[in-house]
Amino acid sequence: MTATLQGVKSHGGSTDGSKAQIVLRYHVDSLPPGALSDITLPPIGTPYPLLPPDPFFPMLADRYDWEPVGDNKSTWVDVVYSNDRSGRLAPHPDKTRPGFQSASVDFQDTLGEFPAVLTYPAKVPGTNGTTARFGDTTIYKPEETRVVYEINVVLQGFQNANQFAVIGQQNGRLHKIQGRYYRFKAGRITQTEKTAWETTYTWTEDTGTPPPLGFTPGGAYVATIPIGPSADERTLFLPPAGQNKLKEYDATLNDNAIYVRSPYHFVSFYMTNAMQPVWYQILQHRLDANGWQALPGNLQL
Repeated sequence: MTATLQGVKSHGGSTDGSKAQIVLRYHVDSLPPGALSDITLPPIGTPYPLLPPDPFFPMLADRYDWEPVGDNKSTWVDVVYSNDRSGRLAPHPDKTRPGFQSASVDFQDTLGEFPAVLTYPAKVPGTNGTTARFGDTTIYKPEETRVVYEINVVLQGFQNANQFAVIGQQNGRLHKIQGRYYRFKAGRITQTEKTAWETTYTWTEDTGTPPPLGFTPGGAYVATIPIGPSADERTLFLPPAGQNKLKEYDATLNDNAIYVRSPYHFVSFYMTNAMQPVWYQILQHRLDANGWQALPGNLQL
């Protein structure tokens, strides 16, 4: 095969003098696709051959366009050059092919949640002026941000329901990815071809709830609300600020941060006879640090 330069087919530019595009036409004495692999064609990425190279904005070959000559034995091949890479074609990945993966990251604003207890004195019904302390529960919902990481995956080779169950078994578990924990959420699985299935894996990070201003690390937060003549008429109890509870389950995770609600926990309490709340936290999800490795799709996280 031989590629013969026919000359400049077109020469374009723009109002920006630093941008330009030139197309050179070649005649190749063979038909596609072989014509596009002719070793005498300028390789993609090489400098424009008819001008001295510009050290700042060199003209480089971006792509090949082609059309048949009409003699059923040769091809016109146009080599598109530009100095700003504008001649390159936009990528069009086949999102349905088995093994395809694409990722996205989102930041979602949400509301956290933890309880507080407000105690107050009041007369006991049915008694002659006897007073006691009572308590009401208030739910605080501070604004928080969640990092959401998604991977769209096209799977192949499924043959029975047991293979789908591998994904479902990981739903809701905490996976450790790059040293951080994320809650896994399985997505809908849809068949795209005879042996191809598309699904979305989602991981959401819960960074816990930091203490409000004025919180005393390591101790319970008791705010006395002065109402009326008695300064202790209303007392607000918030959960104690504790360390990250996840470190109790995974010794490798310890960020030395203080939390009212530790990551992936919910906060609750019970009241003593003296109307004092006793706080506790419960981990809501099962830890399975390497569980993501069991997911189909050969993930590289």
